[in-house]
Amino acid sequence: MGWTSNHIASEHRMELTLKGKIDYDTLLEAVLTNVEKSNEFNALNHLVDCTALIADFDRRVLFELPNKLYPEWGMVPTTRIALIEPRNIDAKGKAEFYVYAMKKLGWDTAIFSNRKKALTWLNQS
Repeated sequence: MGWTSNHIASEHRMELTLKGKIDYDTLLEAVLTNVEKSNEFNALNHLVDCTALIADFDRRVLFELPNKLYPEWGMVPTTRIALIEPRNIDAKGKAEFYVYAMKKLGWDTAIFSNRKKALTWLNQS
């Protein structure tokens, strides 16, 4: 499995790590699992570590997530998502597109060069 989803109880946030080659089906499985756990724990802050991601999916799914699937899955609209940018240039472009699409649809999302900056942003009120 190229992903893990964890609830960090002490910081009341979700942490999704995507690493290696991730295809469309695997991405949907990882994100749905993360959203379900988020709903279970009422965790509205998400850290998504894409540092080692190799994205084997097209941009279509990255628009489909916030536009269609997040509402269907019951993701709370006030959720904040911080991405740690991928090292892979193709994956980085897709991550940047995801952030752009999320913002256009009203989701509070940002991308950062490292974990420390991402966590600082997530912990701001």
